[in-house]
Amino acid sequence: MAGQNDFLIFDENNENILTQQQYASDEDRINGFKKGLARSNVKNKVLKQTSTMVAALGEVISDRGYIATDEDKNLLKNSIDKAFSLNGNGSFPVFCFNSGPVDEKGEAVLITLKGTSLIQNAPAVCTSADGQTFYISESISADISGLANGNYKCYYNTETNGLELYQNNIYIQKKEPENWQVNDIWIDTSVKPYKSKQKKSNVEIIDSSLVMSADIFSTETNEDLTIDIRNNPYNKSLEPECANIELSNVQ
Repeated sequence: MAGQNDFLIFDENNENILTQQQYASDEDRINGFKKGLARSNVKNKVLKQTSTMVAALGEVISDRGYIATDEDKNLLKNSIDKAFSLNGNGSFPVFCFNSGPVDEKGEAVLITLKGTSLIQNAPAVCTSADGQTFYISESISADISGLANGNYKCYYNTETNGLELYQNNIYIQKKEPENWQVNDIWIDTSVKPYKSKQKKSNVEIIDSSLVMSADIFSTETNEDLTIDIRNNPYNKSLEPECANIELSNVQ
C-alpha cells in the first residue's frame, strides 16, 4: 500500500531565520513573546522546528504505508496508531520475546544453560513476525551435547513448542536476500503483516514458524549460563524495544 505525507517543512530554504545557536540564547525563546510585534526570524525558527518534526513523523507514517494528512483528524489518528504499532496488528515488537521470568535477584532469566541442557524458562511471551502472540506456560529444554563449538542462534518454534538452534543469518528487508544460505531466516517487510521465511535447501523456501530467542555460544566447558533480555541487534531494524539477549555467568 502506497503511503502519503502532506506535512511539509516551513521555511525550507532557511530564509530570514535565526541560527540554532542564536535561537538557543534568544530572550523570546526563553521567556516567550511579549505584547507587541514578534520578530519574524524568531517566528520562522519556531515554525521551522515544529514543522520539521511533524514532517519527519509524517514521512515515517508514509514509509510504513499509511496516510499522514491534516484534512482528516480521524484518518491521521488511525494512521499513527497503525504506523507505530506492531505492523498495524498490536503493541508488541515482532520476531522476538517480549517478556520472560526473573530470578530471585530480579534479573531476567529467559534462557539458562546447565551442563548440556538449554532451558527456555516460563512464563514467557513472544511475538512472531506476522504479529501473532504466543504464551509459554511451561519451560522447554533442548539437549545441546551434540553441537559443535561455535555461535548459534536459538529459536522458539511456535508450531512444535520446541527449541531449534542454527548457525545462520537473519535478514530483515523487503527483497529476498541474494546470497542467503540454508537455514537462514528472511523477515519480508514488503508486506503487512510481515512474513518470516526460512531457506531449507537451495531450492526450498518455507514459511517459518520460528521466533528469535537468543544468541548462544557453545563451548567445550559448557559453563552454566543465563541469558538476559535486552535490545537484540537482530531486532533493532524491526523495533527498538525487541529483546536483546546477552550471555552472562550465573552467580
